[in-house]
Amino acid sequence: MKEKLASIQYLRAIAALLVVFHHARNVHPWLYNPLADFGLAQCGVDVFFVISGFVMYSAARSETTGEFLRRRLIRIVPPYWLATIVSAPLILLNHASALNGPLVAHVADSLLFIPHYSPEHAGEIWPLLAVGWSLNYEMFFYIVFAAGIAARRLVGVAVVTLGLLVVAGLLLKSDNALWRSYTDPLLFEFLAGVGLAVGRERLRSHDLSLLLPIGFVALGLSTMMKLPQVLAWGVPALMIVAGAISLETRGRLPRLKALGMLGDASYAIYLFQVICIGLVGLAVQRLPIHGPLQLVLMIAACMVSSAVAGLAIHYGLERPLLRYLSGRRFPPAQREFTPRAAPSVG
Repeated sequence: MKEKLASIQYLRAIAALLVVFHHARNVHPWLYNPLADFGLAQCGVDVFFVISGFVMYSAARSETTGEFLRRRLIRIVPPYWLATIVSAPLILLNHASALNGPLVAHVADSLLFIPHYSPEHAGEIWPLLAVGWSLNYEMFFYIVFAAGIAARRLVGVAVVTLGLLVVAGLLLKSDNALWRSYTDPLLFEFLAGVGLAVGRERLRSHDLSLLLPIGFVALGLSTMMKLPQVLAWGVPALMIVAGAISLETRGRLPRLKALGMLGDASYAIYLFQVICIGLVGLAVQRLPIHGPLQLVLMIAACMVSSAVAGLAIHYGLERPLLRYLSGRRFPPAQREFTPRAAPSVG
């Protein structure tokens, strides 16, 4: 089993909780919500995309095409299918009046990671489990990287393929869901992560840790500028990831075991937040609480319940299932969480 960079795990935890925060303050008729137009916390997904490119490159350098795809699929697919199936009744109940389209095709496309327009949310290219939109990109990245491994031109295939797609999307507009998804400039965030991984050895002698606070400041300032998402959030996300890795490389990253555990569980937190937020919402709206206290309670309860559920699902289900599907029937020896470990292969 390969070690993990603690800085990456910390950022995964922060990114997942940012996304939970964003969804917890979504607009509801009953919720006091001065944050209705505050969408900055969505940047957690941009951080995930940069991390994905970084980690995926680290994995692909040492794996065959079949091994790379197999490891990614058994890591991503079963939890996503489970979260989709478990969440489906709550999602469909909440959006029953808005459904406008074939439900069977919607579910099938969702489970197969095919971008398509949501019949519950007009105009949005979302699967049944809405947070799964980012996984449609992840699966596409896997295919591109697998092609690069097979061609023995990993970086070249990724840069040319994704770069040409973005350029094509800028030149040729279409409402087709596949075209809109796979020509989106967000693809550059993944390439930025790949570039960071490629250049990491050359950058070891440079102290880039200041990029970490600068990146967070840039994110805050982005709310005052009308920039494309890939610039407003993607560039700061790259700075944050690069700064955090540099901080760890220089031995200045604090030991935060709890945050590391949340990073390990970040995928489960991200997937199962929909259930937690839905159930918390049902409870909060029935309480005799209004005003700012209601919003604070809603957000805090959603974040805590999502974190607890994510940890329980990760350690109680996700890890045992991954061991089983990987052919490792018995748990590996316990290993202390070390902030100065080598990067995980994802």
